[in-house]
Amino acid sequence: MGGSSSKKNTNTTPVWTPTTVTKPAPVPTTAPRALYELIDASPEKVSEGCLHLYTMETFLRTEMNKFLREANKEKLVTYGPFLRLLYFTFNEPSTVEVHSTTVYHGMNLIQSDIDLYKRAADDNTTLRWMSFTSTTANREFAEIQFF
Repeated sequence: MGGSSSKKNTNTTPVWTPTTVTKPAPVPTTAPRALYELIDASPEKVSEGCLHLYTMETFLRTEMNKFLREANKEKLVTYGPFLRLLYFTFNEPSTVEVHSTTVYHGMNLIQSDIDLYKRAADDNTTLRWMSFTSTTANREFAEIQFF
């Protein structure tokens, strides 16, 4: 009788074989170390950690802002996952501790833009940017970034 066998072939070689690492990789310092420490954390801790990392005055914020400004698709693989975690953090209010504080953002503005901001402040209007905008609690740092 011509038929096919229903028996599975169990003599296959795996396509990927895990590699055993005998020497642990060195733990990086500062921002990379903080990111490394989030490997086994809960989703809430990962979100909180990513937000904290983004707010640190490190290369990560600078590079992420550059990526967002330039919309460089080649960097999407590098920064896309981190950016997605940040968006998740902001879209899940329960994961973000909200408090009020004064922050600064340095920017070069023309007079009409300055007038717009002053009117918004006088009217107690909340202004929103449709992208991430870095701020700092350090006024001097904000001033030297753009002047």
